[in-house]
Amino acid sequence: QAPLASLLKSVHREYRRYDRDLAALERRLGRLEPRGHPPAPTRAGEDDGWLQALLDNIKDSILSLDGAGRLRYINLTGERMFGVEAADMLGRPIAPLLELPGERPLLEFLEDLARERETTSIDLAPTPCAGRRSDGGTFPLEMVVSRVERDGERIYILALRDLSERVAAERALRE
Repeated sequence: QAPLASLLKSVHREYRRYDRDLAALERRLGRLEPRGHPPAPTRAGEDDGWLQALLDNIKDSILSLDGAGRLRYINLTGERMFGVEAADMLGRPIAPLLELPGERPLLEFLEDLARERETTSIDLAPTPCAGRRSDGGTFPLEMVVSRVERDGERIYILALRDLSERVAAERALRE
């Protein structure tokens, strides 16, 4: 039981760090230009390269969708995670890359998750779902969704974490 308790404590710490990192990225991604163009610098000395390096080296996939569910931005981690290239995906629907729980439409699902995050003061756990790679293979994910309004347009920001390694570790602990 000690290894399981240690694993749970580690997972909880990761969720808290994940939530802090996501909040910081939400503030920054809300400033993205349409079609995934990098944002303008926000502080003296900060440039586009710094933000792009941050987004490309975070462990999580960060996606930005327009109000119709089309991809506006995907970081390098997302490209690797799903086996796609941003140039091929920008402007296309994101639905083929995700398997959501239940039979709800993507935008309804995202809107509900974003609303829950905005209207509660408790630390919400990420929502489990599955990702679909370009080769058709699926893998377990956790998703956190935020919504921002920019120039009257609704933008969804998704932070996705591949759970493949964690699921394998938990399976090994049970065996």
